[in-house]
Amino acid sequence: MQENNSPEIPSGSNLRASAYSGGRWMAIQNLGLQALSLVTTAILTRILSPSEFGLVAIVLVILTFFGLINQMGWGASLIVKADLTKSIVSTTFWSSVVFGVASATSLIFFAGPLASLFGGDEASELIRTASIVLLVGPPTSVIDSLLLRDYRYRAGSLIKLSLQVIYATATIILALAFGLGVWSIIIGRVISSLAGLILSYAVARPPIGLTFQKAQVVADLPFNAGFISTRIIGHLAKNIDYWAVGRYLGEAQLGIYYIAYVAPNLIRQRMTTAIQATMFPLLSRISDDHERLVRVWLETVQKSLILFAPIMVGLGLVADPIIELMFGAKWTDAAGAMRVIAIATIVEVVVVLTGSVFAALGKPHLGALGNAVRLLVIGVLAVPAAQWRGIEGMALTVLAGTVAIALLSFWMMRRETGARAVGLISAIRPTILPLAAMIFIALIATPLLGATNPLVELLAPSLTGAAAYLGTGFALHRDSFAATVTDIRRLLLGVRAG
Repeated sequence: MQENNSPEIPSGSNLRASAYSGGRWMAIQNLGLQALSLVTTAILTRILSPSEFGLVAIVLVILTFFGLINQMGWGASLIVKADLTKSIVSTTFWSSVVFGVASATSLIFFAGPLASLFGGDEASELIRTASIVLLVGPPTSVIDSLLLRDYRYRAGSLIKLSLQVIYATATIILALAFGLGVWSIIIGRVISSLAGLILSYAVARPPIGLTFQKAQVVADLPFNAGFISTRIIGHLAKNIDYWAVGRYLGEAQLGIYYIAYVAPNLIRQRMTTAIQATMFPLLSRISDDHERLVRVWLETVQKSLILFAPIMVGLGLVADPIIELMFGAKWTDAAGAMRVIAIATIVEVVVVLTGSVFAALGKPHLGALGNAVRLLVIGVLAVPAAQWRGIEGMALTVLAGTVAIALLSFWMMRRETGARAVGLISAIRPTILPLAAMIFIALIATPLLGATNPLVELLAPSLTGAAAYLGTGFALHRDSFAATVTDIRRLLLGVRAG
């Protein structure tokens, strides 16, 4: 990278082509990550107990929180810069290293009190070991952002897939061959994190020198502060339910609640991560054209819902057989919560896409405001909900908080860009009747076919519901569904940017 060297900004048809080209690799990456994660979790649920998974949930919530503070939006700040110099990259990299050391040290010191806060004192040693991840996470994020900035989606995707294979292999071997139980997950994460830094550096070859410019750090603070405040408040809002379940219902119920979250949240994260990674660098370059920005946002919302909503609704319909088949009979109590969480994740997709627009506008603090409202709603309702209906009541609280942030996010979107409610309604409309048809057909399919085992209970509503959804969708909204199918095909086959 030379001084003042920046990637060429796609325009017109090239903008869309770049998104398709990057999206293809993101689709491959996230499908692979999703499959590997589900297989790994399915194997581990047959080895570990609900209480052990409760400990895992505690560690991951705390580790992620410190990781968010750790990253400070360094990588994102590199993506949005119009001009990027070697000194900027070096300063950002070394700033991230300093924060990594500080975060890891803090986590080691506070591991005991944090574990007690969740009602899992035995998680403290697990947390201290996991702190190693914080040392390598921030510099790895900076390097990965350089790959995204240069539209090197293929390289980034192959790295992520390789790391997931490393994590899955290490974790399963440690659990099966060495009987390390919950420790296998923590050690697997440490190994994959270290491998991630090595692989990212080897592929990106970032121009990192010994330069450190204090003025650059100060200049980046407003963006970084807004970015990190959004993510921290969002993390608290999304995980206060874990605290309530662990604190008031115990580790075993927390483990079951964690499994209820696995499938819907994993699918949602894989999808939104792919969309954010491909769209954020491009949205940042059209942020001055609000009309175009809103048009791209609405188009993305519509196509995302056409693809994502039936998956989540279907997951809710077949929650019982899918949990029994994938995780085992000892996890069947997670089905009720999974149904509610699946619906909440549909709303979450719109929230995440709106947050990408705020970040592209250079106002990530708007996302923090929305997450503060969600935190307030869930914070007020969490404890009584957990005591009222256990983990299912907690899931209902999450749904209420997600709806609240969605409404506030759109209001802020309207204020900042001039987006109108009629546009959003038009974007959502193509999914409504097809989903209704899907639910109706799926609910009557299983009893009509006389399902007697979990596999038939899974396949009967899945196949008939999918047929009803696609048939109704193409009959009533052919253009929207056809455009979505075309985009999926382009993502999978790739489009030459040029």
